[in-house]
Amino acid sequence: MLHFIHFKHLASGNPLSKLYANMALRSFALSLIGIFVPVYLLSKNYSLNEVFLFFLIIAATHACMAIPATRFAFRFGYSAGALASIPFLVAAYIFIGTIEQFHWPLFYISLLFGIGDALFWMAYHSDFAECSINEKVGEEVGYMRIVNVAAAAVAPLLGGGILLVSNFNVLIMIVSGILFISTVPLFFIQKNNLHKPFSLKDIFCKETLKNNFLYAVHGFDQGLGGIVWPIFTYLAVLHSFTLLGFSVSISLIVSLFTIYIIGKLSNRFPKEVLHVGVLGTSLTWIARGFLVTTSFGVYAANIAGGLFNNLVTIPFSALVYKSANGHGSCNALIAREICYHLGLIALYIFLMITTSFFAAFFIGIFLPLLLLLY
Repeated sequence: MLHFIHFKHLASGNPLSKLYANMALRSFALSLIGIFVPVYLLSKNYSLNEVFLFFLIIAATHACMAIPATRFAFRFGYSAGALASIPFLVAAYIFIGTIEQFHWPLFYISLLFGIGDALFWMAYHSDFAECSINEKVGEEVGYMRIVNVAAAAVAPLLGGGILLVSNFNVLIMIVSGILFISTVPLFFIQKNNLHKPFSLKDIFCKETLKNNFLYAVHGFDQGLGGIVWPIFTYLAVLHSFTLLGFSVSISLIVSLFTIYIIGKLSNRFPKEVLHVGVLGTSLTWIARGFLVTTSFGVYAANIAGGLFNNLVTIPFSALVYKSANGHGSCNALIAREICYHLGLIALYIFLMITTSFFAAFFIGIFLPLLLLLY
């Protein structure tokens, strides 16, 4: 029982409470289906390179839309950005579900996902940085992480169960319905006029070169663990939507019980926590790439990966939000979002060229160590 969570953060008086509610519903909906999209495309005879190109275009569209989406959020507020993202995501999922009948080009579906993601995430990052308390930003990131993981924990398993007894189109209908329901809290959010300035010349300059590179490193690592690893485990070990969903759910459930503590520690010792997470992530990739050959091995590796991912993501995000608050600017948020997705693009290009999962896993052992420089 998560008795240690400060549920006062979900009270109506907290400026982030409606954002928490919206995020919980959204996370649940997308976690029902997200892990299955690439393997569904593979089951429809798309090649691995076509699937990687699909995700590359999503990442490239997101990167290109980061600045326009931020301007949109500044002009109309978080609610408008989150609301505007829903039709793009629902349309993309519907096109995925009907791709066998109508042969929709993956390129256009990727564009829809990329635009929808950018509209939501740039509004979210801007609003979170505006509303969070700088001295407690590690805790706030931890609370949001708890909301996300608690909402998403059983969703992959449920999604796999739905696919076992039904089909992808039924899952898409359920996801679309929940996405539309997730907009309800947005109508109760008071419009927050976001006003943190940003400047392109300050985002990409000599002084920000190191941080921007590290944002790309983080993106490469997150894509490797979040997209590529599940594809590999499905193809090489699990061979089942249900087992794939279970493997993700079990790691989320176990990691849920560590997030609060990591958030508290990230307030006081963000870089030290980040360093522990980075070292653990590198060790996990040794196991993932070269020791995992059974379903039990996948589950154990996912649990370890989920724990160390929290130890990286929570303090890393906290440091970026602190930078945005401390400098009164969204430069760090925009730079991270663009460069994070450039890291994803680099990952997918590498996989398309090498066609080797193990080469990517080998890089995954060493590349995260660069985050020790942050």
